[in-house]
Amino acid sequence: MVWDGDRLSSRTIRPVHRDDSTVLEVVTAGICGTDLHVMTHSSLGRPDNALGLGHEILGRVERMSPTTPVIGGGTVEVGDLVLVVPGTACGRCTMCLSFGAHEHLCPQRVVHGFSVFREDGAFPLGGFSTRMELAEGIAVVPVPSGMDVNRAVLGELAAVAVRAVERALGHGRPDIGMGTLVGGTALVLGAGPVGAMVALVLTAAGLDVTVTETNMWRAKHASERLGLRVSLYESGRPWLDETVAASPGGCGYDVVIECGGVPQLFADALVLARAGGRVVELGHFIPDGDVAVDPSVVCRKDLEVVGSVLAPPTSYPKALRLLARDDLAFDGVVTSTLTLDGLTNLGLVLGERDYLKRVVHPNGRGE
Repeated sequence: MVWDGDRLSSRTIRPVHRDDSTVLEVVTAGICGTDLHVMTHSSLGRPDNALGLGHEILGRVERMSPTTPVIGGGTVEVGDLVLVVPGTACGRCTMCLSFGAHEHLCPQRVVHGFSVFREDGAFPLGGFSTRMELAEGIAVVPVPSGMDVNRAVLGELAAVAVRAVERALGHGRPDIGMGTLVGGTALVLGAGPVGAMVALVLTAAGLDVTVTETNMWRAKHASERLGLRVSLYESGRPWLDETVAASPGGCGYDVVIECGGVPQLFADALVLARAGGRVVELGHFIPDGDVAVDPSVVCRKDLEVVGSVLAPPTSYPKALRLLARDDLAFDGVVTSTLTLDGLTNLGLVLGERDYLKRVVHPNGRGE
């Protein structure tokens, strides 16, 4: 399935172009909020420049190349279930050579799910495909035996959440032990898929977590199925002041992570963080407008404001270890499944929002 700027349409092509490549049957692919933003809020994709979407990819190995990196160690055999690390750095630019630990920030990355579609295989397919050939250098992570596919496919999303939580907690302030680690307080703005996953990872890290949400269905689901404390969001200063007053200690939250993808939430996050706290901006991978911010709030409150985007390969094994835990409600994250044919119904894909995470089973099955 490719996005041409107006619709998702199917293409039948020869998916394998190299004799030494890794080839997967796609078992499940997640529909990311970024995919929805591409289709609603960006100029990406044209009939002559279509995108192969789908970067949250769970596949079964049909052929394994000896040069495909396996993150976390071990071996991968034909028939194994693997999570795809969808991007690979160029290894040659200044970012790669000088800041190798941040290879996911390489401006020349090749990415499954964000590349221009080409039938000759020059650019890789996205995960909304029945079968796919992995681009050279793309890594995989073995999925733990017995893990349900609708949990395992959350690995890329969980890796992004792991990265955001590490950005929230791993800073270099001298007061790092004063409330921002175990037992600290966190507020997550937005209970969509990434917000819910961030909240669950924060909970696993030992923080006291509150989530805000506007959608009543998602708020109820996050509370009842995911076990999260949820506050209904209201715009305006009265709600902000009430939320700060209701925070533990009444001075705001140690960590505020913006996951809603609404510009106003970034400005709100600056108000909701306590003095000396940290704000993490996660929800705006695709531009969606701007918002006025008073810089004096950052100055007077001595705030740290950081961005978090994507995830380095090292986050993926951590994500799968978290997903293997039974004490966190990851089984409640996926609430809707589609086939490839279902993706052609944009009214369904982009319309209603009474679901949390939607995934695609390209081959019409989930096992």
